[in-house]
Amino acid sequence: MRLRLLIFSGLLTAALISCSENAGTENAEEKANEPATHVSDPAGVPREDRIKRIEELEVQVVSEGDQPTESTARKLMGEYIDFTNFQHNDELVPEYLFRAGTWANYIGRKKKAVELFTNLYNNYKSFDKRPEAMNMVAFIYDFELNEKQKAKEAYAVLIKAYPDHSFANDARMRLETIDLTDEELIKQFEQQNKPS
Repeated sequence: MRLRLLIFSGLLTAALISCSENAGTENAEEKANEPATHVSDPAGVPREDRIKRIEELEVQVVSEGDQPTESTARKLMGEYIDFTNFQHNDELVPEYLFRAGTWANYIGRKKKAVELFTNLYNNYKSFDKRPEAMNMVAFIYDFELNEKQKAKEAYAVLIKAYPDHSFANDARMRLETIDLTDEELIKQFEQQNKPS
């Protein structure tokens, strides 16, 4: 009896595996005939709908003036991040990462902003705002998070990658004073501006 049960179980398992393999082949054939999408979006939101939601929130942010509400800024940041998560190879991803980082910084999510700007810098080598992204990383570490060592490292990356950029010039100047106290900075400024 036990032997028959084992044989029956084995046959049933083999039949189920065979059915699921055939179903997988049929689904693969159906998907091959569908128009190509960038990345499967588990929420099922098409690319164009995500862009439309972003554009609507951008209009809302502009309509709120110089200080948009945190709620709108959070929604917009979330839409940018969702787009970049589900549309990895899309041409809009680096720009949306930059904007998401900007809004993260605006609403006080400093570490999230650093993460987004760093992701942009590391993964989109030809994006024209890479120097700005690394400058933002350095700035946030330096002035917002008061993590001077990480700020120094980010300034050094900026200087090495873009030695002739204006941000690199600013970074060099900041590295000369980054370890000075406020009192030392004031004293240095006064000495530099003392009449001859």
